[in-house]
Amino acid sequence: MGSFSNSYSNSFEVAGVTPPTPGEWLTVNPLAGSNNGTLALTALPNTGRNPRSKQLRVYSLTPALEDFYTVSQAGKPEFLTVLAINVDKDATVVNIPFTSNTSKINSISAGSGSILGTLPSTYSANGSPATFGTTLPGDPGATAQFDGINSIPCSANAGSGERTQTLTITLNSGATIQVVITQEGSDADILVSPTLLGLVAAGTAQNVNVTSNTTWSVD
Repeated sequence: MGSFSNSYSNSFEVAGVTPPTPGEWLTVNPLAGSNNGTLALTALPNTGRNPRSKQLRVYSLTPALEDFYTVSQAGKPEFLTVLAINVDKDATVVNIPFTSNTSKINSISAGSGSILGTLPSTYSANGSPATFGTTLPGDPGATAQFDGINSIPCSANAGSGERTQTLTITLNSGATIQVVITQEGSDADILVSPTLLGLVAAGTAQNVNVTSNTTWSVD
């Protein structure tokens, strides 16, 4: 918020801003008045990295008078936000949506684990394809945050227990963000083969095969 006091004994108007419209980050109220007055300024959050500013003019036509003031707003430091990811047991792709204002994602790397497959060289940012290590076309994060997604192949989890793996995302500044990926386990199962076993009277060695994805015992 900001204020401006007009000490002239006449009507005045404000130029350089418009009533609230989509895409307008600064609004002023009122846009006209008379005698002394206070202008209330409201700015939307600046999600881009770059600062922004706007010059405003307070003027009157009779007599012809004017004064100027500039409103500046700081930019938001580089960031990337992503939630923890939960993956279905039969999934073949992990989709990792994010919001960011970075100029580029330098790289991604996978920690120990067996969920993720071969890491891709590209991702999606602001609705367009992007390559790791390459500045995004038009650098949309300079002026506003944008949405993106990393899509990475993964393998199904045949085990009954859930498993996790950490993905590290490195931004242009060198800052890193870690994403924990959790994949649910398959339903527990035990199968024996054969299910019916006949032994000769003299005795002999036989085997029963156990196929399972969980711990088991025999009694």
